[in-house]
Amino acid sequence: MIYLDLLINLSLLVSLTIVSGFINKRWPQENKAGVFLQGLLFGTVAVVAMLRPLDLGQGVIIDGRSVVLSLCSLFFGPVAAFISAVMGIICRIFIGGAGTMTGILSVLVSVAIGLAARSFYPVSQRPPSFRFLYLFGVIVHIGILTALMTLPEGRGPEVVANVGVSMLFLYPLATLLAGKILADQLLTFQHVTALQKSEQALEQSVESKQVLLDNIRTQVFYLTGEHRYGAVNQAHADFFGVSKEDLHDKDMYDFMPAEVVDVCRVSNREVFTTGRRVCSEEWATNSSGERRLLSLQKTPKLGPDGQVEYVVCSAEDITEGKAAEEALQRKNQEMERFVYAISHDLKSPLVTIITFLGMLEQDIKAENTQRVGEDIAYMHGAANKMEQLLEALLHLSRVGRTDTMFQTVTVAELIAQSLVSLGGVIKQQGIEVKVEPLTLTLYGDKLRLGQIWQNLIENAIKYRGRQSQPCIEVGSEEGQGETVFFVRDNGKGINPEHHERIFDLFCRLDSQSEGSGFGLALVKKIVDFYGGRIWVESAGLGHGSCFKFTLPKAQRASIETPIKQKEI
Repeated sequence: MIYLDLLINLSLLVSLTIVSGFINKRWPQENKAGVFLQGLLFGTVAVVAMLRPLDLGQGVIIDGRSVVLSLCSLFFGPVAAFISAVMGIICRIFIGGAGTMTGILSVLVSVAIGLAARSFYPVSQRPPSFRFLYLFGVIVHIGILTALMTLPEGRGPEVVANVGVSMLFLYPLATLLAGKILADQLLTFQHVTALQKSEQALEQSVESKQVLLDNIRTQVFYLTGEHRYGAVNQAHADFFGVSKEDLHDKDMYDFMPAEVVDVCRVSNREVFTTGRRVCSEEWATNSSGERRLLSLQKTPKLGPDGQVEYVVCSAEDITEGKAAEEALQRKNQEMERFVYAISHDLKSPLVTIITFLGMLEQDIKAENTQRVGEDIAYMHGAANKMEQLLEALLHLSRVGRTDTMFQTVTVAELIAQSLVSLGGVIKQQGIEVKVEPLTLTLYGDKLRLGQIWQNLIENAIKYRGRQSQPCIEVGSEEGQGETVFFVRDNGKGINPEHHERIFDLFCRLDSQSEGSGFGLALVKKIVDFYGGRIWVESAGLGHGSCFKFTLPKAQRASIETPIKQKEI
């Protein structure tokens, strides 16, 4: 009967301790509320055990409070132990009887041994083993049996003799069972907490990386083997003017023309086939329908089997950079031609001067007065030529300088001033000049803008050929959304192979001509400064020429609010 009562009592205690796991999930023991609730739970369990004890008569009862209070102290610390102990002591006093003081002592012994074991074995860091829990139960109940020896009227030895063997056999097992449940709950809670922290850390890491990717200008995305989009960053979504979600799992053909995608897929297949990184430059069409040149780096992401799972792509828009690079190359080529022209054209008059200095020295010694005059005349001519070349270089270097006041001027005024400057030679040569009515206005350096028309008209006069009725036409026409100015003549004409070379510095197709090869180079630099183009149209010698040019920045600035010179 004693064993049956003890088993019922201990089964109740073990069952109630399971509720502790529920509390620990909702309110972890690191939380003050959790510790307080655990103390209340274990105190309640101890009270329940004390209200259904093994009654040995005359106020002497045996129950499972020692298991509950010792485990509470071991697993949940001093605060929970204090709460449960106070509840147990109050209940024992309420029950009363001769064994009241001994009952209170057993409560204190259970709590003290539990706290001592906790300080020795930190269960929150390392859940206790079977062996530890069993030995812990044995020690606790040896302490309880020792406390029973304090029963009044010498009943201690009798009670110990009646229940000692049962208590040392069953109660450590109950401690082991209930303790193992608590230990497993604690271990599960620790694993779940660690997993939650890992998931939270992973989510934060993914989120922070996504935030980082979304705040860089480089486009980042990955493509599957079917050439469909996986994850993308904001820059790539913005390129197509859609959201990141709109791109996910979509085919590249949904966002770009087929001919663009076909080129892109070639390098994609190379990455999937070789498993190596591929760098390429590819054209893509953005949300505005504008073709942009992208510098792409495609890196394979290998799976556990060593096969390529998907391709991670990073793309930089290099459209402007490529254009600047090409412009720089053109500038370098232009500089090379410039240096060559300078060295060649300046060297010639220097050679002339040096040569005739030697001849002058000989003629002076020979007292040949006539030859001395000729030598000096040649040197004067060479010096004048050099001055002319240096003056041309000076004019060229001043194009685009910001120390000149910009102003609004009509095209008609610029043409009229040019015709006034060239009026003498036009009249002398009997040249007919036809000027269309022009009402357009420009904004810029009036002197440099005027030099465009003056040089082109002067060029037409100079190379009029043997025409009996030389004629020059000046006007403008609209073409592809821009105004194209022109100066047309019926003079010598220019063969097609020279259409580009004539704008090089000091270029002269006719070495016997009186020009320096500077005029058209100056015109081209002025046109370039205003963001325009200049070209010549001619069917060849004997068919005349038509020089055409545009001045978009000068026209735009004249329409809008006047802008600063450095913006042109």
